[in-house]
Amino acid sequence: MKILVVNHTVDHNAGRFEVWLSEAGFIIDNRLGMSGEVPAHIEYSASDDKDNAFAGVIVTGGAYLLNGKVRPWLADVITLIQDCADKDIPLLGICLGEQLIASALGGVVSSEERSDNFADGGFEYGPCEVEINQAGLASPLLKGLPPKLIMYQNHQSEVEKLPTSATLLASSKDCHVEAFAYDKLIYGVQFHPEVALDDINTWPEKKFEWLKTLGYDIDKMKAAANDNRLLATSEAQSRVICENFARIIKDRVKHTR
Repeated sequence: MKILVVNHTVDHNAGRFEVWLSEAGFIIDNRLGMSGEVPAHIEYSASDDKDNAFAGVIVTGGAYLLNGKVRPWLADVITLIQDCADKDIPLLGICLGEQLIASALGGVVSSEERSDNFADGGFEYGPCEVEINQAGLASPLLKGLPPKLIMYQNHQSEVEKLPTSATLLASSKDCHVEAFAYDKLIYGVQFHPEVALDDINTWPEKKFEWLKTLGYDIDKMKAAANDNRLLATSEAQSRVICENFARIIKDRVKHTR
């Protein structure tokens, strides 16, 4: 079974999700938005030999946001998301991917103008606690998890209003929509389960300096990101999410037989 992974730039990908899904037997087809590789339309298929036909889709995150500077490939991603909804194709959106799903299906994303230089606005960075609600604990994507997660965060924009018929699954103290479901096959998460907490070690120093101006305790953030217990906990929780999405894809295949 093939999974289409939409990456917006060369710096963003499905991370450890790609590793785990490959180990589970899925074929990963990476397409780069900035290179014009994203198909506007796709079909559903559990077969591996059909072009632009997939058993599931992941739309990853990125620094290019919905508002202010709209990147040309985002129009194709929006159409692809609508295809997933119309054709019952399992879809997981992460960070910007979640926001694109919400926008494509009638929701609203925060409208502050952003830039690639860490403009002011709503934000979550580094290891953050996410709380799953009762609907989330019972959902196919988040079932089997504890009520509180520790996840890597790296965003400013957020979903302000969910699409009609969408269900809120998780929130945090700084972001109301941390996860949502649209019907039974489409899910968005604002946090990054595909990224390890200690990925903040790769951030440029100017980013930490900017975060200090927003009130972040950088020493505390770095200590949490490199805490072996928290790293293991976050990885285990992230693996459950990945395995659950794989199960959603496999269950969709069963229904076509």
